[in-house]
Amino acid sequence: MSYLVMALKYRPQVFEEIVGQDHITITLINAIKSKRIAHSYLFAGPRGTGKTTTARILAKSLNCAKGITPIPCNICDSCKEINLGRSIDVFEMDAASKSKVDDIRELIIEGVKYSPVRGKYKIYIIDEVQMLSPSAFDALLKTIEEPPKNVVFVFATTEPHEIPPTILSRCQRFDFRRVPFSDLVMTIEKIAEKEKIKIKEDAVFILARKADGSVRDALSLLDQVIAYGGKEIEKEVVEKILGIVDQQTLFELTDIIAKKDAQKGLALLSQLIDSGVDIQDFAKGFLDHLRNLLIAKVQKGSLETQAEQRLFDLSKEYIEKYKKESEKFSDTDILRMINIVADSAYILKRTSEPRVHLEIALMKMIKMEKNVLLEDVIHKLDYLFSGGLKKESENKSKDRHIEKLEKDDFSSKKADLSNLTEELSQKSSSSLNWDDIKSGWDRVLEWVKKSKVSLWPCLVEGKLASFEDGFINLLFYNGRQFHKQQLEKKDNFKLVQKALEQVYGSPVPIKFTLDTTKNAPSKNPRIKSNFDKEKIIQKDPLIKSLLENFEGEITEE
Repeated sequence: MSYLVMALKYRPQVFEEIVGQDHITITLINAIKSKRIAHSYLFAGPRGTGKTTTARILAKSLNCAKGITPIPCNICDSCKEINLGRSIDVFEMDAASKSKVDDIRELIIEGVKYSPVRGKYKIYIIDEVQMLSPSAFDALLKTIEEPPKNVVFVFATTEPHEIPPTILSRCQRFDFRRVPFSDLVMTIEKIAEKEKIKIKEDAVFILARKADGSVRDALSLLDQVIAYGGKEIEKEVVEKILGIVDQQTLFELTDIIAKKDAQKGLALLSQLIDSGVDIQDFAKGFLDHLRNLLIAKVQKGSLETQAEQRLFDLSKEYIEKYKKESEKFSDTDILRMINIVADSAYILKRTSEPRVHLEIALMKMIKMEKNVLLEDVIHKLDYLFSGGLKKESENKSKDRHIEKLEKDDFSSKKADLSNLTEELSQKSSSSLNWDDIKSGWDRVLEWVKKSKVSLWPCLVEGKLASFEDGFINLLFYNGRQFHKQQLEKKDNFKLVQKALEQVYGSPVPIKFTLDTTKNAPSKNPRIKSNFDKEKIIQKDPLIKSLLENFEGEITEE
């Protein structure tokens, strides 16, 4: 055969050439140097990670003409025969085609009785060993337990959990990992340079992502795109030959979701499907896209370190795009979109109408409302069911005045609030101390809860910080600005003051301060203990009705 595919042409010939498995190659090299050769090895891991290649290199190291060595010469007759698969001392067996007990008895049990012909060891490499029948494993068991001193077994498998524990316990196990993205990129670029192929960085990234940790898959894909694109490979060529949706289209789709444009969304989806894109591959690609958005959203600061950039498996240009695009969504909204697409991807594998289910998933994301706090919903419900709508129709002038107050500049509201607290300070009792304030605070919270339940969560979020110069200082951390602003509204502030007067026996002024240097805890201890979704739904039929009719969901913030 005149042409040799890249996966065979560039197959590693020594341990140092194996990509991304240093934890295994270093162990084997040290074992060979110290002559600590085990009688049986188990190489487990995903496809294309180097299991069979490592087994062959181990065989060459043990049977090389220059003796047991961690670096086989690859020029002696023994090494050449192993490379060509013709060695009379190295037996490679595919358990998928020879899985019966008779095959094991004929090839192994009878064969181990005889000494190696040329080399020092007789080596049996059994690929996909999990395919052996139970009786074949039983027949192999005694031989593995007490093999002749010149026999070495190497088992390779992608499913180690299917191998009997009695076999596993008699082997040294090595778990091969998926090759890291950066190592795959480096390998593709190095081989492309040897082949005198000019390939763009974005094209290399696509090949590495598509290979999913497999060096063999990466080289097979590279072979394929070279056959189509020739000596110069552009990103568009790789996307076309592999049927991959380009990143720009995925950004366009998330932009449509942010703008809630259902018409454009369905049109874009139809265009992609009509162009021949595989629906399942598209769903997987969009899921990866949303994952990158989430990483960009939660990542703090700039991605300067190599470890941070590895989270994306993308060029710096696209990382910046993801950071910018993530600003259009909250992290909880991105998580909800990921759940929608993940559920859809599961259904797509089993349905006869994949297009319909993909369109439904897209519409769910477009029509999805932004995440809201449960306390905000309760606040609005409290307003509606306490006669708020009726009062609005009867007292339009009063409501217009309240609306104007809410839209006023914050500084003017603060000035009014300052005047009111100063007025109350003059009337307050000077006999109260810090211990009195702390001991009565729970009663203040209870009084507010009974008077206006929607205001209680806002007051609970504050921390009782101090009592100085006759003022109670209630501290709010960064992220609780909304609660502070609600309490500073004129009517709410008067209600809090009334609660203080009822509990402490005289007017006690209070001020609300915001500490932007500290973030608020993700969950307030007072609320956390009571936060049970099922109890909330069972206790309040109204919330249950809202969830059922409007397809809402309760989330913790």
